[in-house]
Amino acid sequence: MIVIDRRDHIGGNSYDEKDHHSILIHKCDPHVFYTNLVEVYKYLSNFTEWYPYEHHILTSVNGMLLPIPINLDTINKLYSLNLNE
Repeated sequence: MIVIDRRDHIGGNSYDEKDHHSILIHKCDPHVFYTNLVEVYKYLSNFTEWYPYEHHILTSVNGMLLPIPINLDTINKLYSLNLNE
């Protein structure tokens, strides 16, 4: 595989660097990567370390914070139910 990038670093906008305090910063917004392709994960692991991350989105409905996309927890909280799988 050949990767061509005109910048002096690989990764385009998915690039971090340390500031003058040695704190890792995102030059072009935070980046989240996800894949279920093991080959892609293994290839990219040659160039980076991975940090665990979980992304949770909540929305406010009638004063309640509910998980989005809608799932069983959303339905249970919204309608005061106790449904399970």
